[in-house]
Amino acid sequence: QRQMCIRDRSGTNILVNITDNGVGINKKEEEEKEYKSAGIEILENRLKSLEEHYKSKCILEISNRADLSDSKEKGTLVSIIFPAIYSPPKLKFLS
Repeated sequence: QRQMCIRDRSGTNILVNITDNGVGINKKEEEEKEYKSAGIEILENRLKSLEEHYKSKCILEISNRADLSDSKEKGTLVSIIFPAIYSPPKLKFLS
């Protein structure tokens, strides 16, 4: 089961939380030690482009839900924070 929550943080930043109830990130890391997700790499590059263009910090955090305080849930939590954009950007993406 997956859930997504999107929040406007005081008009300057957007917070996106994505959770699932899978095996969690630690077990996946052990099974795929040499593998780096193409999707994560693309997201990191886009966040870097946003940081450069808007001069604002972007954050990507991937956590095992079981490691979070007071959580008995299993699965993964992905949190992304980026600047709220009110006009379309003219970005040059990293290759």
